[in-house]
Amino acid sequence: MEMVLAKQLKSGISFNLIKQSIKKSGREGWKMLSQAKVLYQVKLILDYLPEEEYKLIPQEMIDYIEDNFEYDENFSIDPEIPLEKQKIDDKAFEMLDKIVRSAEITKKENKSIKNAEIDSYF
Repeated sequence: MEMVLAKQLKSGISFNLIKQSIKKSGREGWKMLSQAKVLYQVKLILDYLPEEEYKLIPQEMIDYIEDNFEYDENFSIDPEIPLEKQKIDDKAFEMLDKIVRSAEITKKENKSIKNAEIDSYF
């Protein structure tokens, strides 16, 4: 976990950057990887998220990725290069899109709960 946090602190990757990269990627025909290797790509990208965004990802999703990814020595993420310019499989972008949408819903729900708690004091 320390390695993940160290990456997160140095990284410029965020949910917003992932969303922008998904919109810009517009690529067709990137190599099709096995699901396990796609999960590895997703894992590496998520590892660069700031801690507060990483915590918005459902634990079940993180566990699934951690339990099912396959290490790919030919793949790495450079947080200094926009994601859409890196060789990321289209399926990884699709999965990231679903994760970001889910996390944004969680964030909105948490905000609604906090607002309701504040309102209850009045």
